[in-house]
Amino acid sequence: MMAKEFNSKLSLQRKKTTTEVLERLEDQIKGIEQDGQCKEQSHKRVIGYVMAYSVGLYVVFAILYYYMYVGRSQHWLHSLMYASPLLVLPILVIFLRGGISWYYNWTLNKNRVKLNKLREEKRKILEEVMNTETYKIAKEILDKYGSPEEQSKALKPFVPSTNVPGNAPSTVFSPIPGRTLHPIFTYTRANS
Repeated sequence: MMAKEFNSKLSLQRKKTTTEVLERLEDQIKGIEQDGQCKEQSHKRVIGYVMAYSVGLYVVFAILYYYMYVGRSQHWLHSLMYASPLLVLPILVIFLRGGISWYYNWTLNKNRVKLNKLREEKRKILEEVMNTETYKIAKEILDKYGSPEEQSKALKPFVPSTNVPGNAPSTVFSPIPGRTLHPIFTYTRANS
């Protein structure tokens, strides 16, 4: 009985593997990207509905005003008061549209910040994988979770440069067959 409890506690405290962490990050990144796409579509749809309903409401108010109040009021102040919905509605629609756009932009920017943090964390983990894991394991992980740039970086093994300042190459091959060029840049016969 005691061993089961210890094993369950041990499994809960077990450090997650790199692939588990990358899988979790990949799921979160995909979720945020899908949420951002849904929010952009929802934003367009809501703005479309607001504009359609406001135009419809404006037309209804204009027709009501025309049939009920045009020419019936003797005083210009009463006519202005009856026409006030026609004057106020466009202003309300502009502020409503701006408020809706602000809200959606705020949520999208908040998601972009989260997305950038998750991508940076994923990039750091993948760099750590390239530096610490064996080539085969690193290649499998990069093929599954890496971007094309990281995959191409993993395919190119590190080759130290021979033309380092201060280090003269011991033998430089000459463009003339059968001859080699030595550091003092003189031609000598290779097989003589």
